[in-house]
Amino acid sequence: MKLLNSFLVLSFSFLLLTIYSCNDANTNENANTSNPPTGESITDTPATELPIKTEPIMALDEMVRSRLDNAKDIDANLASAYTHEKKRYVDQSEPGNYFQVDFDTYTDADGNLAKFYIMGGEEGYLGETSYYFNKGELILEDTQESYMDELEMHQRVFFKDGEILKVEQKSNHGKEQAVDLKTAEFGTSKDYVEDAAKFAESHKNEYQRYMEYLKKAEVVKD
Repeated sequence: MKLLNSFLVLSFSFLLLTIYSCNDANTNENANTSNPPTGESITDTPATELPIKTEPIMALDEMVRSRLDNAKDIDANLASAYTHEKKRYVDQSEPGNYFQVDFDTYTDADGNLAKFYIMGGEEGYLGETSYYFNKGELILEDTQESYMDELEMHQRVFFKDGEILKVEQKSNHGKEQAVDLKTAEFGTSKDYVEDAAKFAESHKNEYQRYMEYLKKAEVVKD
């Protein structure tokens, strides 16, 4: 009888131990599920990112077109909307070396330079360059070269923030068969394609030189 009682007690103790072990395992599993390690996401569903607002970027063709439209508008209203002055810069600092540059300047009602035009030439050759501005910022340099009243080269250099955007050119220089440049389409500038940095530096220096001359130029009275 004592042996039977001992066996029952031992069996009951083993049953309690098994139940306790199972409950402890379930508790640990629930704890791991409810408290994920640091850095791990509770859910596999990705967080929704807010869209980033960006300013629209104006395409190159659109910027070129806007500068041409601006220049055309200036030319169409030179007489009515702008103040015109003829100015002349003369340098006689070196004996026997007479240097002169004539400008036609056009300013708006606020005194901002809208355009200045320069020309020069000799023996049938004529070079003309117009610089156009928008609120004081250079936007276009337009140069035409002619010989005996025939257009030989037409080049347009477009600017933004002082840097070249694009260069367009049509030319009969070096061609055996000349074409009518007034109706011809613009192409690329050979000088710009071959060395863009050198081209940009040359035009930047030329523009700055003209601006210095313009600052020193005096109004020519009729």
